[in-house]
Amino acid sequence: MCDYCNKHKELLSINFCGRAKMRIIKNEVDIYDRSNTIKFFSRIYYPTFKINYCPMCGRPLNDTSN
Repeated sequence: MCDYCNKHKELLSINFCGRAKMRIIKNEVDIYDRSNTIKFFSRIYYPTFKINYCPMCGRPLNDTSN
């Protein structure tokens, strides 16, 4: 257990010109910026990615955790 998957501590991204932030919510990695939108290929882009394990501590995640 760690601050990233339990307390939703944010990570700064090196992508999207360094303005994006990432956090782990349940079993997803949410990527967002201050306005909650990232322009990518002239479209509003607010991606989430499903994950099975926390990338920081390796704890198994599921959609009902947190």
